[in-house]
Amino acid sequence: MRVLLTRAANASARSASVLKGVGHQALVMPLVRVVDLGKPVPPGHFDATAFTSAAAVEIITQRISANRQLAQITALPAFCVGAATAEAARMAGFSQVHTGTGNAANLVELLAASQPANTTRPKLLHVAPRHRAFDLAAALPHWHVMQMLAYEAQLVDPGRAAFRAALDQCEAALLYSSRSAAHLWDLARRHECTARFECLTLIAISEQTAQAIASQAKLPVHIAATPDEAAMIRLLDKKQAGLEA
Repeated sequence: MRVLLTRAANASARSASVLKGVGHQALVMPLVRVVDLGKPVPPGHFDATAFTSAAAVEIITQRISANRQLAQITALPAFCVGAATAEAARMAGFSQVHTGTGNAANLVELLAASQPANTTRPKLLHVAPRHRAFDLAAALPHWHVMQMLAYEAQLVDPGRAAFRAALDQCEAALLYSSRSAAHLWDLARRHECTARFECLTLIAISEQTAQAIASQAKLPVHIAATPDEAAMIRLLDKKQAGLEA
């Protein structure tokens, strides 16, 4: 199946490789650009780190490369929202990686159950984006959450011609976040090609992401059984089998 990927370039490249490995073709059209805000790592001691995206791991890795005194951060427990983020953490050298099921609520559960012993209010370094769908600090009153607003996911418009061409070439689209999904539909309206979505199989990573489009358009959006890319691809395979049957 020809699949549209609209995540940031690095993330889309990784997803494209996975799709190719299972027999699909990916068309990468990033609608999001990750911009490093240049913020330093907050000073002081931390008991653990939290990452809600692979982009956050990449940025902390860059900070460590620029200042080797920060290398001790990789020895801390790293709590990651899902499998892709956890893999990025392992590749970056984190040795104690805890993997969530792909949503913020589960990440909170992991952290709440993992408070270090003999520590009244442990310190958590949360490497976060400027635009956040979930307030980790508010959800973890027993942790002292130090937020490092490390990056911004800026929305991108590839232009009418490129946008329309991409939709014409694809049979499906994978939707990884509410913000990018809503932006995809906004661009379709802006470039006057919403009708092209009628022939596009839309697969969302979560109910919230699906609603970002479904609440605006009368389109079927299929939701992965679990909030991770592997489940999205399994659903894609099922939809392809159904189309070919």
